[in-house]
Amino acid sequence: AGAAWREPAVPRAECEQLKIELLARLEQSRTDPNAIARRAAARAGNPYPPDDVRYTPTIDEEIARVKATDLDAVKAFHAKFYGTPHAEMAIVGDFDAATVRPLLGQLFGESHGGAPYARVPQPFYSTKSAPQSFETPDKANAAMFGRLSMPLNDQAPDYASLVVANRVLGGDSDSRMFQRVRVKGGLSYAVGTVFQPASIDPNSTLVVYAIFAPQNLDKVKMAMAEEIARAREGGFTAQEIDAAKKAVLEERRITRAQDDAVMGSLVAQEYLGRTWAESARIDAAVAAVTAESASAALRKYVDPADIAFAYAGDFAKK
Repeated sequence: AGAAWREPAVPRAECEQLKIELLARLEQSRTDPNAIARRAAARAGNPYPPDDVRYTPTIDEEIARVKATDLDAVKAFHAKFYGTPHAEMAIVGDFDAATVRPLLGQLFGESHGGAPYARVPQPFYSTKSAPQSFETPDKANAAMFGRLSMPLNDQAPDYASLVVANRVLGGDSDSRMFQRVRVKGGLSYAVGTVFQPASIDPNSTLVVYAIFAPQNLDKVKMAMAEEIARAREGGFTAQEIDAAKKAVLEERRITRAQDDAVMGSLVAQEYLGRTWAESARIDAAVAAVTAESASAALRKYVDPADIAFAYAGDFAKK
């Protein structure tokens, strides 16, 4: 592992084969409703120029970038950016720390990239934009993706309330959206919301999604919009919040029992300067969420007018 890190050996033929495979997947995504809607939602409101690492390229731009990349460019990138001075590593399992520590030094040493480490900031920007619609002829399924940037991180006072609110709105199979659109309406194959919290910059994301038959587009849009409006206007019930809190806390407990999740948490803690005490703090904050605080958090951060929606499917035949 250490040798592969310091002096990676990538045969030119293998590099070219990887390019061919990646280009084939990108070409296939041109007609994939899911990929088209997801990329369009991700691009909405993006303020960065094409040469910025935070820019989301179009499919044509990404294909051109892959074609322009060769083994020499890959080697140059590795030499410039790969190094261990700012690396974090976590090991979980039955091992002898006194033996492993010097071994890590032997394997990875003090390798340095040519560029000094600097975190790329991710400041908040509005995702508000007009809905986008894309035709994908002869595709059986259609896709909807909506993306909303929200000015908070996981240290914000409203964070725990928003985690629980998302769970009730669309975060699992018992959520309002899933029950309304999938179970009762039979309008979609998959539907829900995903809350993606930021840990440093106040720039978290809410994703709204659905996979459905193209002829159900208008019904799916209406049902999802009505559920967001109902939650904003009427709030949540104490029963819903209690059930969601129990589910969130149990999920967090189970996650902490999984080695891969523990490793990821330890690496993140080292980078962020946190400990397991932070996890306990969040657990306590989740347990303290009320119907009032969850409803208030949703009203504060989730305005449907600010969600960037993209739809892709064979709508011409609907």
